[in-house]
Amino acid sequence: MKRRTLAALLILVVAVLTTWYTRQTAPEREVLAPAHVPDYFLRHFTITRLDPDGEPQDRLSADYLVHFADDDTAELEQPEITLFQEDGPPWRIESATAHIDRPADQTWMRGNVIVQRSGPTIEDTEMVTDHLLLHPEANTAETDARVTITRPSSRMTGIGMKADLNRDEIALLSEVRGEHVSR
Repeated sequence: MKRRTLAALLILVVAVLTTWYTRQTAPEREVLAPAHVPDYFLRHFTITRLDPDGEPQDRLSADYLVHFADDDTAELEQPEITLFQEDGPPWRIESATAHIDRPADQTWMRGNVIVQRSGPTIEDTEMVTDHLLLHPEANTAETDARVTITRPSSRMTGIGMKADLNRDEIALLSEVRGEHVSR
């Protein structure tokens, strides 16, 4: 019986010492951040988001979307975003590419960005710029690039722009030039 106890005690001591030695001499494992790899993609799609009353809030269409799960972002090709308004026609925004950062409620539109709104009860509006930061939840947009705003009766250009699309308020920030077109 003493032999078995001694043998069991010896095995236990060897196991403890082996575990301790392995932990002391093993290299520290580097904790890697999750890889920025796509988890899904869509081609030629349209997604409509509804408000709490079931009415369309906004619509996103694009030729291609690739989504990344690690940071909940997406890259799009040929996107078109429609922001529906309670009073009046929607705003339509299109560009060559876009980057959507959902946690920050930011959509970066890049390359020939065109923002349009037209309807029977409002003056048609078209804004053209190289890039635009859109906040879809707040219906606001901004850029630090050159912007051209065209309406039937006027044409304005400037550098930098802030827009509240809910209120139809657009402010050019610097080097503003305009011309009035008489009908």
